[in-house]
Amino acid sequence: MEEHSPQQIIDQQFQLVERLAQAGTHQSWKARRKGEDEAYVVKLFALDIIPSIEEFDRRLQSIGGLNHAGLLRRHGHLVQENRMVLWRPYLDGANAATLNQAPLPRILNAAQRVAEALHQAHRQGIVHAAIKPENIILSEASSATVVDFAPVIDAQVGPESGVGQDIFDLGQCLFGWLTGAAAPAGSAETIAQTLRNTLREDLTVPPALGRLVVSMLSADPADRPGSMLEVRDCLDDVRVAIKRGSQLTEQWDEASFVPPRPAGAVSAVETSGHADDRERSTPVPLILTAAAALMLVLAVVVVSRLAPTTEVPEPEVTVAEEAVPEEPPVAPQPPSQYELELLLRQREEAQAVLDQFINLQLELEEQKVERWAERRFNAALALARTGDEPFRNQQFPEAGAIYQSALDELNQVAGVRSIVLAEALERGALGLGREDAAAAAEAFDLALAIEPDNSVALAGRARAETLDQALSLLNRAREAEQQESWAEALDLYRELRDLDPSMPGVDQSVSRMQSMLADLRFRDAMSRGLNALARADWEGARQGFEQAQKMRPSDPAPRDGLIELDRRIRDERVGVSRELAQRAVDQERWEAAVKHFDQLLERDPNLAFAQEGKTLSEGRAELDRRLQTFTGSPHRWWSDKGRQEATSLLVDAQNIDNRGPRLQSQISKLEAQLELASRPITITLVSDNACDVVVYKVARLGQFQTTRLELLPGRYTAVGTRQGYRDERKVFVVPAGREPEPVVLRCEEQVLAGG
Repeated sequence: MEEHSPQQIIDQQFQLVERLAQAGTHQSWKARRKGEDEAYVVKLFALDIIPSIEEFDRRLQSIGGLNHAGLLRRHGHLVQENRMVLWRPYLDGANAATLNQAPLPRILNAAQRVAEALHQAHRQGIVHAAIKPENIILSEASSATVVDFAPVIDAQVGPESGVGQDIFDLGQCLFGWLTGAAAPAGSAETIAQTLRNTLREDLTVPPALGRLVVSMLSADPADRPGSMLEVRDCLDDVRVAIKRGSQLTEQWDEASFVPPRPAGAVSAVETSGHADDRERSTPVPLILTAAAALMLVLAVVVVSRLAPTTEVPEPEVTVAEEAVPEEPPVAPQPPSQYELELLLRQREEAQAVLDQFINLQLELEEQKVERWAERRFNAALALARTGDEPFRNQQFPEAGAIYQSALDELNQVAGVRSIVLAEALERGALGLGREDAAAAAEAFDLALAIEPDNSVALAGRARAETLDQALSLLNRAREAEQQESWAEALDLYRELRDLDPSMPGVDQSVSRMQSMLADLRFRDAMSRGLNALARADWEGARQGFEQAQKMRPSDPAPRDGLIELDRRIRDERVGVSRELAQRAVDQERWEAAVKHFDQLLERDPNLAFAQEGKTLSEGRAELDRRLQTFTGSPHRWWSDKGRQEATSLLVDAQNIDNRGPRLQSQISKLEAQLELASRPITITLVSDNACDVVVYKVARLGQFQTTRLELLPGRYTAVGTRQGYRDERKVFVVPAGREPEPVVLRCEEQVLAGG
């Protein structure tokens, strides 16, 4: 058979998850179905083992029509080129192999449930043909569910057919659960001896159960129980007997395990009758019987108390000579007061037990006991009736004991209510799961009959009433979802959730539609952001990306969009600043250019052009400031140092390539000023021919009336001295390019002696 692996997709809908089993003809996998949370079991059969696809279809349809909580009926199949794909829901829980270590009551409960479920299948002509522990799933509540009917089987009902095979297979399961070993082949004696010798040490098994197992494993189908109903009733009788302790003390050996079935004999189970085949018995009016007995007792008491108490004198007897005296007849003594009081007390005690029985009987009848424990209920009524005869005969202790036994049996019936209730709730849930409103309503009605205020049953019954409407909404919602009408689908799923909050998957569907709408809105916001970004609409792009980011804070797409937006805005601003900086450079506004380049570098310190532009602009700005200083401050030329600095500055300026008009003008102006500053100017000095005149740092001129001197432009100081007169000091400026006014220097202020 073709090999398969996890994650493989079957028929574009089932994804294989985990291999469960593999046989020669098929593989079993746990799988997930696309779009669903529920897990499934997918079985892959070789197609050549299916002789008739049509017969296979009919069998699956028949299985789907079964109505018992212990049968898993939801199946589906797909036919492919070389294989058959059979699927069913995956049930959580262990298979029945775990019963090999389970207590006896749990084994009996599971086996009884399986027998009852198979009986329902057999009544409709369907046999399982593959009963084994692996095909019995146990839930947490220890209830058993039969799964995986054989794909093809000839389902004729009869002792020689598959029904007998199902009985035999269940017998093998029981043998294994009781012993932990496989059942042997052979005679009843061999099977009984093996069972006796391999019983688990922790179990005390009644002979009745051993006889049942041995009979189920008989090689002759005619020696097996006649039906699964007979098996179920036998198990029920054993379970009840164990609870009452009536079979646990019985001694047995291997022979006691062999069920005697002489020709024409009827088994003990058959003599007990079956609830499905017997007419329901009508309870005897026990209250009227008890009332008649009470009146009888009261009559006895009244008569005894009205009887005369006067002593009767003994008659005189004349004895004949030699005659033998005769014994006088003994008159019956009336009951004593003690006996009457005791009898009345015994009647009251029996009546009290009978009243309890009748009250419980009425309570169970209100709870529709005939629908879930008819056989045992009728048996309890029949047992109670047997107490009427001793009650009428004033045998009140005997009657009370019978009534008590009947009451105990009826209490056993009442004790089954919780199990029946749980099964009814399970059937209701299964009915809802397979979208069968009628079956669900019937099951929940039974549950409510047992427990009218059961919240699960009330909720389930309410769901059953609205199931058809809910399914209509579900179909419309799914159709809208397939058409990608997310908003419409969301409204329909919400309406469905309001109508039936317990509908499986409705919350997930609402969440899924909300997610789809959120995704749609997210993609719309991202689209608006991207389109605005392409149009350089920065505000529109930011609104779109920020809206998308609020919807999905962890999604990287909006964050990336905002990063790209900031980059483009930055690039745009860089471009503007770069253009402004370049314009300032072109206009030789170097200080402004430096500011623009600084702004660019604040945004991105790694901009190479901004770094280069700033360096250039700072150098040119410094040169510009120096040029302005020299051209705007003539006094800086009035020294050799100043002229040297001007000469050096001129060289620096002339070394600049690509000089602009401003720099060229500054160079020209500096050249002209430097040329003038380097051209000597002739000045005239006037004195009184009595003073010694000195021009500091230039020359000592001595005494003269008028003299001329060539000086470079600048500031000079001349001092005249004369003995007995105050010195005369003059500071004068030699301007560039023109002769200044004559410099007059006379010492005319005489200094007085002693002054």
